[in-house]
Amino acid sequence: MKFTTEQAVEALRSELTNKGRKTLHMSERTLAKQAEILVKKLANDETGLPEFVADAIEILNEFEGDARKKNSDFAKYRESHPDTDPSNPPADPEPPKPTESPEMKALMERIAALEKDKADADQRASIAQKRKDITAKLKDKGVKDEEWLNILLSKVDLAKDFDVDAETESFVKLYNKSVANGGNSVPPANPNGGGGNQANAMDDVLALAKQRNEMLNMKI
Repeated sequence: MKFTTEQAVEALRSELTNKGRKTLHMSERTLAKQAEILVKKLANDETGLPEFVADAIEILNEFEGDARKKNSDFAKYRESHPDTDPSNPPADPEPPKPTESPEMKALMERIAALEKDKADADQRASIAQKRKDITAKLKDKGVKDEEWLNILLSKVDLAKDFDVDAETESFVKLYNKSVANGGNSVPPANPNGGGGNQANAMDDVLALAKQRNEMLNMKI
């Protein structure tokens, strides 16, 4: 992420207090703890501070509202029940617990949904990058058949963790095997040679993709 947790706390405090014009009702400890949790759940390497604050402030506003109400209720109680013993001052109200109300429960569910959305977006970005890297490496090694590449990558489970370089070498061997009958291996044995049996080539692609997925699942 493009900011520190300390910067996040300062920015959130400023937003909650209208740049110091209003009182912060939740404790500094609660603010720091919730900011730490939200940074872990909502931010990634590309998240900027304004973007994070925009996502987190709605959640913290609910914490602040609960703390404000709790402080107000406590003040009203003390006003109607004055303590006549100065040696026994009233205890500070406890910070609100996120599970003490339906609203807090709903906020926790929203945080979980945001965390899932972030994980899904990260996975989509990872898959897209792997697809791009494998395609580039295979083309560098001479695999120019776009249809072959698209079929291969549509069948390989790119969500799994694997060594892109090692897999690329395996795919090149598969390509060479799948077009061997036509003499069009990589590098081509005959630049003007035929394309081989395309139906058999596609069958080989699908078979190997299935085999590679099964191997990756066994590793995991």
